[in-house]
Amino acid sequence: MIQTFPLTDGVASQIGGQVNVNVPSDLTPDDAVIAARLSFVDSYATHVVGQYVYQASSPSSRFAPVTATFAVTNTPADQGFSGRIMSGATVVSNAFVVLLDSSSGGYKFLADTAADGLGNYTLDAKPGTNHLVALKPGYVAALGASAASARVLAPGTHSTLNLELANATRKVSGRITDDNTPPVGLTKPEMPALGL
Repeated sequence: MIQTFPLTDGVASQIGGQVNVNVPSDLTPDDAVIAARLSFVDSYATHVVGQYVYQASSPSSRFAPVTATFAVTNTPADQGFSGRIMSGATVVSNAFVVLLDSSSGGYKFLADTAADGLGNYTLDAKPGTNHLVALKPGYVAALGASAASARVLAPGTHSTLNLELANATRKVSGRITDDNTPPVGLTKPEMPALGL
């Protein structure tokens, strides 16, 4: 599950008498119909090409759960990348592939997709200097000017690029804080090192 939130018929989240569009809520009057706007701006996962499932259910069982699907697709382009995600001789299934623009000296997120069960991916892209990196919990990837994932994509070309991941041998843990507030946040989050 990526996200969950309550919706009540005829009840909109408000700030100072104005509807808060940043919080999902019913935008219609109390009419037995709930219409809510969902924002994908701050949710990285919903930018990934794929099929998403939404389910509406009543905590008091007033109606049976309703499920709907939503597909996110690539914008068609005349050029792109395809390949397979590997760890040595082993296929890495269902990894994410992230496309980064490195033409201005840093890395700018452009697009991403998920590999299939056989590690295959396809990603349309604009021409330019790009880096592709595969990501999956429990693995690390190389990213940088010398990484094999750096490619210049010419207009009208399709480049085959197999991406390599290595098994992670360490975990990162600690406390997340910033300089302006007392230590709050997550206590001892634990995740595999991504090696970026």
